[in-house]
Amino acid sequence: MGLRELAGLKEPGGPVVSPGLQQLRYLGLQRNGTIDDNGLFYIQQGLRNLVTLNLRMCFNVTDDGIRHVAGVETLRSLVLYRCKNLTAASIQHLAARTSSLRHLDIGCCTNIDDSALLNTSCGPGLVGLVSLKMMANLITDRGLSALSKALVNLEFLDVSDCKRITKNGIAHDVWPFAEVTSHENAILHVTQAWHHPTAGSDAYAGNR
Repeated sequence: MGLRELAGLKEPGGPVVSPGLQQLRYLGLQRNGTIDDNGLFYIQQGLRNLVTLNLRMCFNVTDDGIRHVAGVETLRSLVLYRCKNLTAASIQHLAARTSSLRHLDIGCCTNIDDSALLNTSCGPGLVGLVSLKMMANLITDRGLSALSKALVNLEFLDVSDCKRITKNGIAHDVWPFAEVTSHENAILHVTQAWHHPTAGSDAYAGNR
């Protein structure tokens, strides 16, 4: 269900989420110029069964909004592609508050850098991630090293167009067993990362 024109989410007067939507599992708000942090607060309060939230190119969303989103306990898939106001604080909120997130897209979030990846270990919320998209961000080999230690269940990683990452950094130093399917001038796309030897291969199999 896509609700791109759901401007009422922005209104603080309420009620915002009607009873008929409270069982919603998928919400697509991509390219919605009316959605801001206040609207995401109402999503947290009203959509208790939400599994997938698409905020692609919602330019008014900031770290405060992601703090609200992180409180949706059932959320498994979150798309934040080109949400340009997000910083490392958003990753910290997700790491500290989420419990079931499996798929995260923070591609082209131009303020996401190594400090954001260091925040992946700030809490247990992201350890269950199996898919992470970070294309065209400001991360380096140092950030990937931190990521490899924190996200031990990761199976799919997209760091294409992250031009500060070197081939050696990902293929040799960070994930020696990763399958690197394409690289060009330190632009890498990894489709299958290794399983950390200390992580049980079935640890999250029932929750994917």
